[in-house]
Amino acid sequence: YFSQVKGKLTITDCTFDSIEYEAIQVTPAPSAVINISNNMFKAKADGTQVRHIHIEMAYGSGFDYEGENINLTVTDNQLHGTVSGDASMGIWWVGTDSTLKVDGNYMEHPETVSITLTNSGVRYNRGDLIYPARSNANVDVDDLMPVAIVAEQASGESKIHAYDSLADAVAAAQDGDTITLLSDCSGDGIVVKDGAFPNGLTIDFAGHSYTVGGKLVGSTGTATNGFQLLKGNTIVMRNGSIFGDKSVAGDDTTQWSGAPAIMIQNYSNLTLDGMTVKGGRETCYTLSNNNGDTVIRDSTIFAGQNTKVGGPFAFDVCRYASYPSVSVTVEGSSVIDGCVEVSGIIGEGQSRQLTITGGTFRNPISVSNQPANIAISGGTFATEIPADYCAAGYAPTKNADDTYGVKLAEGAYLLQDYRSGDQASWTYPTQEGMAFAGWYKDAAFETPCTESDAEGAAYARFVKITDLLKYKGRSLRMDKGDPSETTYLRFGYTKAIPNGATYIENGWYYKRLSAPTGDDIRFAAYNNVLNEDGTITSNLVFNEVKARLYTANFTEKAFVKYVTVDGTTVEAVENAYHSASVIQAADAILAHPMASKAEKEYANSIKAAIQ
Repeated sequence: YFSQVKGKLTITDCTFDSIEYEAIQVTPAPSAVINISNNMFKAKADGTQVRHIHIEMAYGSGFDYEGENINLTVTDNQLHGTVSGDASMGIWWVGTDSTLKVDGNYMEHPETVSITLTNSGVRYNRGDLIYPARSNANVDVDDLMPVAIVAEQASGESKIHAYDSLADAVAAAQDGDTITLLSDCSGDGIVVKDGAFPNGLTIDFAGHSYTVGGKLVGSTGTATNGFQLLKGNTIVMRNGSIFGDKSVAGDDTTQWSGAPAIMIQNYSNLTLDGMTVKGGRETCYTLSNNNGDTVIRDSTIFAGQNTKVGGPFAFDVCRYASYPSVSVTVEGSSVIDGCVEVSGIIGEGQSRQLTITGGTFRNPISVSNQPANIAISGGTFATEIPADYCAAGYAPTKNADDTYGVKLAEGAYLLQDYRSGDQASWTYPTQEGMAFAGWYKDAAFETPCTESDAEGAAYARFVKITDLLKYKGRSLRMDKGDPSETTYLRFGYTKAIPNGATYIENGWYYKRLSAPTGDDIRFAAYNNVLNEDGTITSNLVFNEVKARLYTANFTEKAFVKYVTVDGTTVEAVENAYHSASVIQAADAILAHPMASKAEKEYANSIKAAIQ
């Protein structure tokens, strides 16, 4: 047991026999250099719980400690014995900034080897690092390089399983597993059966390619597919390529030879992330989508060369047979090199949707059955975009390089520019003299956005601030105080909120007489009169204004706070302050033709108090 190794440790040319639990355990400290090479390890008996080699990062703050800059070499060792209950070689929690060379070993059971990296506390298995390995203990040749490995989802220390073909790996994988390709390879078509992976199957091509060049798959009579991905599955293919080559039909009733007619026939929820899929000479559809939700992200889809069915097509969006719905979303830096076909009648309870937020389209999009149900909010196109293909809030445009795209429609905004954080941090656009009244999905302001709408185009509705905050003027309260000594100066308002909004509060911002250029003081109203028309009457009253301040100017502006129908919190504030003095209010009473005798007497008492 080598604990907290800080320097260099080398173990070579040793034999460890009759191992009952662990032969070597090492806990490296940061910057350690560990070399375990050309050793022989033998378990005491088959079925013994054994770790031949156990390398685990120095604990630090506990079992979640991540290695830092570890230089680790484990090569040309022999690990013999059928082990039980643990990893025959465990290398755990190695930081992603470390250097690992773990290959050239003979492992009687490579599925019991576990290598776990960590990245900011997230653990993931890298069992592929043990290859190439030796398939025979007596031959010093690194010849064992399986096509693919499967790592279980459940644990960062999960066992790995190696397979000689991608088809075998898919057949053996369990729901939630990840398959990683270890090399470029070719083989038969591959079927994913109904409901095999409801929670997900990820095929990480790891920069490698798979060429369909054997027996194809598909339904009886149409067994011409490279991949057939049936419904009830969630599948991710990432970081690699799929090509079509000469193949044969998958059954005796299908008349076909050459590259697959359809490279990927999809009925599942499929994501292509960083993939290239290219059809061959006989390919009609590179990617055919008849059910489920497909996402093409940062991927390139090349059409084949078969023109017999009106194509060839890079992909289609086809609402087919009794399947209820199909959607395709193209995003990021994807390239669609070939025509796109949208087809299939949409019946009751059915849907079909093509959404494009980015990418380059080098050929036209054809629609066989209306409505098109296409929503384009980004991307570059070789042909002009019809207006009805644009997503809500977008309009067609021609680019400077003679390609085509979309732009924000007049009056539209991008929600993500205002809703990037949590709801409390949401902002909204402003217009001079106007109050924000909510986000809407249409220019007619008929369909409001919801709290869950966080990106895409939307229309901002505004109303006049003066429609929400109506200043009625200043007045004096005659029911309190002796006007020769004090009075009460009142600023009167009628206030409202936009249709559909939820009221929070109202009030004023006013200035201190002692600091007329200082910060505003915010004052919330607490005594409102509810009017039958849905407005309120709300007055700001300055209490017990002394006679010596009758000529002083009191300054304020009103606000009303509300939540719009889409969930945005807004405070509408008057643009300008209102300023008035007690003496100005008295003069206005005296000048008013409808002022009563009592009101005029009160006003004269105010004026007499300052003479």
